[in-house]
Amino acid sequence: MPIDKQIIEKQKVKKEGEFTLTQVVVDALQEIKGNDIAEIGFGNCQEQPLFDTFIICSATSTTHAEALCENVLRRVYERLRLEPSHYEGKDQAQWILIDYFNLIVHIFLEDKRRFYDMEGLWNDADIRFYPIPESSLTFKNN
Repeated sequence: MPIDKQIIEKQKVKKEGEFTLTQVVVDALQEIKGNDIAEIGFGNCQEQPLFDTFIICSATSTTHAEALCENVLRRVYERLRLEPSHYEGKDQAQWILIDYFNLIVHIFLEDKRRFYDMEGLWNDADIRFYPIPESSLTFKNN
């Protein structure tokens, strides 16, 4: 088995009390208030891509996008001791891609996400949207 395949297989294993890569990434995005978080699973697609999952999120500004990226990188390393094979787009922070082999994280500015429409492009895939965590909701007292 090639080394990359071994790494991918290790990422898929979940033991009791451990986090999956998807959970850690979504938690990291929610922690910094990433918007419209979606998971696209490619297991049922006719044409199987080289990856299993996309996690997509919107940012409100380039500063927000950079903060989301940094938090994903930090949390995944802290909890799983994984580093991405590479990441790109952080300099302009309009579309940041973080490659964790079988899971790819896309952090878009809102207008870029609408333009590239990843959910529409991969409409034959399984798409799951993550709700805003209740701890992120704020209420005003009148």
